[in-house]
Amino acid sequence: KEELRQRGLKVSGVKAELLRRLMVDGNDADSDIRPLAAEAQSFIPPPSKLDYIPDEKPDTQSPIEGCVDSSSAVFSAMSVPQLKEELRQRGLKVSGVKAELLRRLMVDGNDADSDIRPLAAEAQSFIPPPSKLDYIPDEKPDTQSPIEGCVDSSSAVFSAMSVPQLKEELRQRGLKVSGVKAELLGRLMVDGNGADSDIRPLAPDMVDRNDAESESDIRPPVKEARSFIPPSKLFFVPDEESDNKALPADVAEAIISDIAVELNFERWRVAGAVKLFQEGNLLPFIARYRKEVTGELDETALRAIESGLERAQKLEVRRATIISILTDLDKLTPELRAQFEDPALTLKELDDLYLPLRPRRRTKASDAREKGLQPLADAILGRPGSSQLFASGLKSRREDAAAVAAAVARDAARDLNLKVALSPTEALLGARAIVAEETMEMSEIRKAARDHLWSAASLKSTTRSKKKIGGREHSKEHTFRTYADFITPLRRVLPHHVLAINRGEKVKALSVDVAVDEFTMDRFKQWLEKKFQVEGEETEGAVHPSWREELVAALDDGIDRLLLPSLSREWRSDLTETAEAKSFEVYAVNLRQKLLQPPLKGLVVLAVDPGLRTGCKVAVVSPTGVPLAFTTLKLSFGKGDKDAAAVEELVEIFRKHGVQIVAIGNGTGNSEATALVVSALKRLAADEGTADDLKYTIVDESGASVYSASEIAARELPDLDVTIRGAVSLARRVQDPLSEYVKIDAKALSVGMYQHDVNQKALADELARTVCGAVTSVGVDLNQASPALLSHVAGLSAKTSEAIIVARDSMKDGRFDNVAEVLKVKGVGPNAFKQAAGFLRVYEGKEPFDATEVHPESYPLLRRCLEKLGSWRETEVAQSALQSAAEEAGMGELTLRDALTSLRRPRNFDPRDTLLGVPPPPLLSAADAASTNKALTLGDIKVGMEIPGIVKNVVDFGAFVDLGCGADGLLHKSNFPRGKEREQVAIVGARSIFRVTSLEITDLNSKKARISLDCALGVGGLLVN
Repeated sequence: KEELRQRGLKVSGVKAELLRRLMVDGNDADSDIRPLAAEAQSFIPPPSKLDYIPDEKPDTQSPIEGCVDSSSAVFSAMSVPQLKEELRQRGLKVSGVKAELLRRLMVDGNDADSDIRPLAAEAQSFIPPPSKLDYIPDEKPDTQSPIEGCVDSSSAVFSAMSVPQLKEELRQRGLKVSGVKAELLGRLMVDGNGADSDIRPLAPDMVDRNDAESESDIRPPVKEARSFIPPSKLFFVPDEESDNKALPADVAEAIISDIAVELNFERWRVAGAVKLFQEGNLLPFIARYRKEVTGELDETALRAIESGLERAQKLEVRRATIISILTDLDKLTPELRAQFEDPALTLKELDDLYLPLRPRRRTKASDAREKGLQPLADAILGRPGSSQLFASGLKSRREDAAAVAAAVARDAARDLNLKVALSPTEALLGARAIVAEETMEMSEIRKAARDHLWSAASLKSTTRSKKKIGGREHSKEHTFRTYADFITPLRRVLPHHVLAINRGEKVKALSVDVAVDEFTMDRFKQWLEKKFQVEGEETEGAVHPSWREELVAALDDGIDRLLLPSLSREWRSDLTETAEAKSFEVYAVNLRQKLLQPPLKGLVVLAVDPGLRTGCKVAVVSPTGVPLAFTTLKLSFGKGDKDAAAVEELVEIFRKHGVQIVAIGNGTGNSEATALVVSALKRLAADEGTADDLKYTIVDESGASVYSASEIAARELPDLDVTIRGAVSLARRVQDPLSEYVKIDAKALSVGMYQHDVNQKALADELARTVCGAVTSVGVDLNQASPALLSHVAGLSAKTSEAIIVARDSMKDGRFDNVAEVLKVKGVGPNAFKQAAGFLRVYEGKEPFDATEVHPESYPLLRRCLEKLGSWRETEVAQSALQSAAEEAGMGELTLRDALTSLRRPRNFDPRDTLLGVPPPPLLSAADAASTNKALTLGDIKVGMEIPGIVKNVVDFGAFVDLGCGADGLLHKSNFPRGKEREQVAIVGARSIFRVTSLEITDLNSKKARISLDCALGVGGLLVN
C-alpha cells in the first residue's frame, strides 16, 4: 500500500489487487502483462520447488539469499517458517504476519537504504499477474494435469492451490468435487492414486505461530493440521487388491488396545469396529448391518469408539507434525525420535517434550542469549562444567553472583562487539529469564506441576467494576450475579458453570482467574528448589549464597510468569472442552427426543400461528401435508363483535375441510389463540349437537420463522406468504415431526445448553450426526421423502438427494419401483448406496423386501434362509434352526434374526411409537381447556399456582418448562419426581401440571422473569393422559 501511495494509485483491496496495480501501474499501463506468463516459466520452478531456490554458492550463504535482489516474488511463495528462518539468518525481527516478514526481507538490514520501488519495476519483467501464478504447468502439459506431476513428490503443494484448481484436479481423478477446501485437500491426499502418500510433508506449513513469550499452549498446530486432513481420511485402509499401504500394524494395534482398555470393551469388538470405520463405513450402517463384526455394539458404544479413534488420529497427526518440524530444523536426534515415538505418550506429554524445541518468537530469554548470558544462566543452575565457560578462574560460584555477572557481561560485550556492556543487574535479570524459560519448559516439571497443583487449583470469578463494564453494568451484573463472587475447585466445577463463566468473561461482565492454594504452591516451590540444588550448596562457604538467591528468584519468576499462566490456560481449555462436550450431549439427547416424537399421520390438520399485533395465521393441510386453505384472524382483545366473527370463520373452515385436529403454536399470543379455538370448538359442538369430537394440541414453534424464510420453504410453498408458511410448518409438525424438523437448522430448535457459547463447528457436526441417527432409525420412504430428509440418510448428501428427487420426478409414474434403481442416479456410487440402501423404503414396489429394514445385500441369502425355515411367520423359530439356516446360507445369525423381526412387523409400523416411550401429543377438548386453570399472562402467575406446562429443554441442572405465558419456568433437578416418573419428566415434550414455588419478574413488558417450579401432579397428571 505504501508503494501504491507513492505512485499515486488506489491502495484499497486484497493483496492480489495491490500486486496487479503495481505490475500494471500508471507508468506503463499500456503494456499487456499476459505474454509475461510464458516467460515466467523460465524464472519460476514447479510448485514442489518453490519452497526455496538454492544459490550458486550454497556453502557460503543462505539458501535463498542470492535470490533476494533478483526476485522478490520468491519470498511470496515461501511458508511463514521459511521466511522467519531467513530473517533470523539476517539478524532481523521474526515476529509478525507474513506481509510484515516479506517487507523486512525486501528492505532488510543489509540493503536498508535501497528503496523497494525498483523491485516493482523489475518484477514486471518476469512476474505474471496473480491469476497466472496460481500454478505452473509441468514439463509435459499435453499429457498430464498441470499439477499431477507434483502430487506424489509433495502433498504440501495442494495447500497452495486455489479451490477451483483443487476441484479440477479432483475432477480429473474422478473424485467428488463438492465441499470446503479442507475436504478437497483430504480427498486429494488420500485418494485412489496416492493413498500411500504420507501426511508428514505438510508439517512444515503447520509450524506453531502462536509463540507469545508466556505461551506454552501448542494446540494450534493440531487444529491447523486437521484443517488440511479430515480425521476420517487419516486412517483410511484400501482394499486388499490395492497396492497402497495401510497403517503400520504396531500403530493400529496400539490404538485398538488403548480404546479397548479405555472403554472396557472386548478387544475383538473394538478391532472389528475400527476396521469398519477405516474402510469408510458410517456409524448407522455399522450399528445396523455389521453386528456380527462388532458383537452387537449399539450406536452409543460405536460413537465412543469413533471418538477414541479420532483422539488417536489427533495424537498421530501431532506426532508426525512435530517429528517433521524437528527434522527440518535439524534438531531431531535419535534419542529425541525415540522419545517422541513412544506409544505410551499422551498428547499433553508429547507437547511438553516439544515445547523447548519448537520455533518461537523473540522472548526475554532469547534476547539474553543473544547478549551472551547463557553461561551465567548455566552457572545459576549449577550445571556440570559451567565453570569452564568463564574466562578466568576468579569467575566461579564461590564469588558473589553480581561480580561474576559483571565479568560475564564484559566478556560478552567484547566478543559480540557491543558498544556498552550490560550492568551486573541487567546481566542477572537476563540470566534469570533464561533459567525461568528453560526450567518451566522441562516436561518433568510440567508433569509434576499438573499432578501437584491441579487438586489445589480453584476457578474464581468476580464482577468487573461498573467503570469497566460501561453503560450496561446493571443488566450484566444482574444476569451474572450468581457468579459475582464465585469460587470452586477445578476438579468439582460443573459444565454449566464453566460455560456461564466463559460467557460472562466474553461480554466483559466477569473477571476470571485460576488460583492455587498457597500451602500447595509453597510445597511445590520447595520441591523445585531442591531439584535444582547444586551438589555442595549445603556446605557452608562452598557456594556463595547469592547464587541460591538468583536461582530462587528465577524459579519464582518462571512459575508466576510462565508456568502458572500456561497451566491456567490449559486447565481452563480442558474444562471448556469437557463442558462443551456435555453441552453437545445435552443438545443431542434433546434433539433426538424432539425429532422422534410420535407422529399423528393421516389427519387433516388446522394450524394456528398466534400473533397479537398482526393476527393469528391459520392454515389447513391435507393428510399428505398439502396446504388446502389459509387465512388471518385478528384477535379481539375483548371486543365481542370481532370475537364472534373470528369464531364463525373458524367453524366454517372446520366444516368445509373436515378438520380432524387443531394445532396451536406456543409463542406469544398462545393464550388468546387457545381461547379463540376453544370458543370455536364449543360452537361447533353446540351447532351439531355432538360431543367434543374435534381436539386441539399445543405445538412448539421453535424454528418456524427460520423455516418460513428459508430457501426450502420458498421451493416448497412458492405461492404462500412467509407468515403463512410458518402455520403450514406447525401443521406438518403434528403429522410427521421428523420430516418437518429436518428442514430447519438444528441449532434453531433451541433445545441446547449455552449453544451460542460453544464451538459452533463441533456443535454442527454433533447435531448432524444426531439428525442422521434419528432419520436412519426410522427409515425414509424413497417415493415420499423431501430432499432435506433424504440428505440426512447415511451415505447421501444434499447434492445426491437433489439428484434422487430429479430422477424420481423424471420416472414414468413419478416413483421408484425398487431401491436398487437409486444406483442409476448420477452421483450415487456403490459405497454411498451400500451405506444408504438399508434405510430407504419403497412400499408397494417390485421387491417386497424394500419395504423392510433388510439391506439389499442380504436379499439372496435371506430367501435361502426363509426356504429352509418354512413357517417362520406364524411361529417363533428355534435358536438351533435359526443358527443352522444362517450357517447354511452363509448369512450372519444376528442379521437373520433382525430380518425376521422386520418381516413380521405390520405395514403401518413406525418405530417412533415405541422408540422412546414418549406418548403422542395430548389431544385436548374444550372441556379440558376449562379445567386446566391456565394463566393468560405473566402478570397472572402467582406463587403456589398450579399451571399445565410442556418440557421444552432438559439440561444438566433441570428442565425448562413452557407455561404458555411467554416466560419459561425452571424445574430444578432436585425437584424432579422420583422413580420412573423422574425419567419421564426429563424428556422434551413431556407434559404435566407444575406448581410455582418462586417468582421474580424483572421486566413485565419484555416477559423476563425467573420462575421456579415443582411437580404438582407428576407425569401421570391430566395432560399426559
